[in-house]
Amino acid sequence: QNREQFVHLINTARENNQPFEIETQTVAADGTVKWISWNSVNKNDKWYAGGRDITEQKRITAELELLSLVASKIHNGVVISNAQDEVMWVNNGFEYITGYAAGELLNKQLRPIIKARPNLQNKDKYEKAVKSGHSYDAELLINRKDGKPVWLSVINSVLYDANGAIDKHIRIVVDITARKTAEKDLEILSFA
Repeated sequence: QNREQFVHLINTARENNQPFEIETQTVAADGTVKWISWNSVNKNDKWYAGGRDITEQKRITAELELLSLVASKIHNGVVISNAQDEVMWVNNGFEYITGYAAGELLNKQLRPIIKARPNLQNKDKYEKAVKSGHSYDAELLINRKDGKPVWLSVINSVLYDANGAIDKHIRIVVDITARKTAEKDLEILSFA
């Protein structure tokens, strides 16, 4: 914060007899930049202050904001499900690809709604991974909410908790319809 804001904050806190909190940057003895959160209060015209190092908290917050931006803004679909594989969050990319909005999927299992038909070459591998709760990648043919068929590449990563139990499922969904159409066109041409 600039000096004028800081002075205004102190004067307001003194006049209202209220504590206040500010965050400042400082350089540690080893030359690293640290963020300090200061809590201050004025009692009997004396200032009492305590500070704590929030550098790691700031780093984690910045990283989470960046990950949130990536997950919510990419064109590929992202779906996060709980241990029971019930949808907790989907991004706009998933809605764009499938036509299903987050509100239609929250707290529901994805597979019964999407009704995927796996690529026949990988069907056994896919079904085994789903039943066992393991990570998998698959090419699936689904119908969008509007009925239009769409080919998807799905990478499902299973996250485990400290005890080794399933904690979450993270799915990355990519529309590969154009690629599948081109492959089919090439097959037709090769038989002609």
